[in-house]
Amino acid sequence: MVTAPMDGFIEHVKVQANQPVKKGDVLFQMEQSIIRHQLEVSKNGLAVAKAELLKARRLAFSDMEMKASLPLLKAKVEQQTDQLHYSKSLMERSIVRSSLDGVAIF
Repeated sequence: MVTAPMDGFIEHVKVQANQPVKKGDVLFQMEQSIIRHQLEVSKNGLAVAKAELLKARRLAFSDMEMKASLPLLKAKVEQQTDQLHYSKSLMERSIVRSSLDGVAIF
């Protein structure tokens, strides 16, 4: 038995009723527009966080405030990296594949 991996609706059913399926075949795809948007926001957020960290590192030699902000900016890069990984995992989970060989019944 297969269930939807997340809230939302199924955008495309990739198999027919009673169709034989092999392990790894795509069964259905969840609607991805919100996930794609989250992924783009995550990518942009990470790029901004990295740029801010780079700028602070350059200025840290002469500006003590910038030097003091480095740990916070590093944490922000880590947070944005985690958010990007989460968005990518949601995108992967939105494509539901068969976990075994069998027949699609719905």
